[in-house]
Amino acid sequence: MEILYILLGLAVIGGVSALIGFVCDKIFDLYYKRKSAKEHQEHPDFFYQENIVLEASDLYWEQNKRTASIKAEIDNILAKIHYYPEAKQKELEEKLRELRFDYQVNETALTPLREKMQEERAKLDELGKKYFKNYG
Repeated sequence: MEILYILLGLAVIGGVSALIGFVCDKIFDLYYKRKSAKEHQEHPDFFYQENIVLEASDLYWEQNKRTASIKAEIDNILAKIHYYPEAKQKELEEKLRELRFDYQVNETALTPLREKMQEERAKLDELGKKYFKNYG
């Protein structure tokens, strides 16, 4: 019988703790939503710039992913080319030429995207330092 009371007490304590946690979560959620809405209203140019940075970053990383996949394919072919007969090696060398050209084109396209991303990030950092005391 005593064990039943102990288990019941633990269940009540656990339930009360869960309820307190849930209420605290809702209170903090409401507080931060209001704070975020106020910041968005007071500094719309900062959040507009933040969206520009995210778009530039997405473009850069998509291009980087394409470049990395081409490089991985080149590395894979180079690692295995010596194990194939000469006829197959000639085919692979032609494919390597095409892949290297594609890699060069993609790597060249990556540079301006990186510069654009860094430039937009610098603008965002300036706005962040201007508007928020604990930014960065």
